[in-house]
Amino acid sequence: MKNIHLFLWTLFITIIVILSGQKFYISNHGGSLQILNFETANTSKVKTLLDYYSITKVNGVSLLYYVRINTVVDFFFIVSYVSVLIMVSYSLMQKEKNITLNNLLRFNMLLAIVAGLFDVGENIILLRDINNYLSSLPITSAMYVSYAKWTLIAFIVTVWMVSFSLRMFSSTKYRKGL
Repeated sequence: MKNIHLFLWTLFITIIVILSGQKFYISNHGGSLQILNFETANTSKVKTLLDYYSITKVNGVSLLYYVRINTVVDFFFIVSYVSVLIMVSYSLMQKEKNITLNNLLRFNMLLAIVAGLFDVGENIILLRDINNYLSSLPITSAMYVSYAKWTLIAFIVTVWMVSFSLRMFSSTKYRKGL
């Protein structure tokens, strides 16, 4: 089991390094991917961003190419971050004595999977938008799917922070009592 955890953490960190390297390369060559803006944009802003990606070139390659590569790599990132969300929630759940927080941490594991499914749907919409843009077909927005994903992730992290805070407070209180 530890080997799987190590593999998933390594995958998570590796993909972050790859995506950060891509962003660094593009920004140092006069471009900007604005992926978060692309994910959360309404339909008219998606069209504007796709126009920008299509026109802007980095070393002779359209940013649209890099956006597509970024979105494909994001499928692997989804697997890794959902796994990390589940592993951290499970680890905190094992140590949590408060029944309500324990149940929320358990619920976080389900929410992590749902957030990952929203992210997969978001990526499918983004890739379809890129293909539709190139084919002059109608473009949609992944905005609502993206907001749902980010809301779930924010909830998960909030539960973690409450769990950490209460554990620190109770540990401090316990140590002072000794």
